[in-house]
Amino acid sequence: MSFVGDELRGHTQYKPGDISTISALVSRSVLVEVVEHVDLLESILGNTWLYINWHFITKHLTTEQREAFADAVDAWSEAMNPEEPNPVADRWWR
Repeated sequence: MSFVGDELRGHTQYKPGDISTISALVSRSVLVEVVEHVDLLESILGNTWLYINWHFITKHLTTEQREAFADAVDAWSEAMNPEEPNPVADRWWR
């Protein structure tokens, strides 16, 4: 949590013991970390979709897992090709 500590030291509104400032900064750093993980997971799932048999993988998942996987693949595809935002994942289970 050194990032949060460094940010607290430079924060002009911070007063020692001010829980609301600490809470807000920790929440923001956690949110940034979560967003970075989501981007990484979308990239992993997008590359999995690209190079591995999509039907084989998704037939072993629940419908909810399939939808989440397909959503991640579509988000990854849109990030890679913003000029072509059309869904690319074949949702064969529908």
